[in-house]
Amino acid sequence: MDKVAGNVKSFVGGVIGNDDMKRDGDEQKSKGDATYSAAQQADKAESVKDDVKGKAQEHVGGLFSDEQKSKGQANQASADLKNEKSKH
Repeated sequence: MDKVAGNVKSFVGGVIGNDDMKRDGDEQKSKGDATYSAAQQADKAESVKDDVKGKAQEHVGGLFSDEQKSKGQANQASADLKNEKSKH
């Protein structure tokens, strides 16, 4: 939300010649960009965690039980979906 509001504020400030408004808008947009980037990184970290957990479960499950192997494969699939989501 900050990104969109910042863009609007910066644009309007530029159009009407209000340098303070433009600067505030630029700062708000930067804040929005940082928030979005942090959220993407958190999603990526969660995806990596699920992938590692899934691979470990799959390999352990291959030694001991099909159920554990299936859980591992499901965690890897979940990680793949989160990874795809974070790309958009």
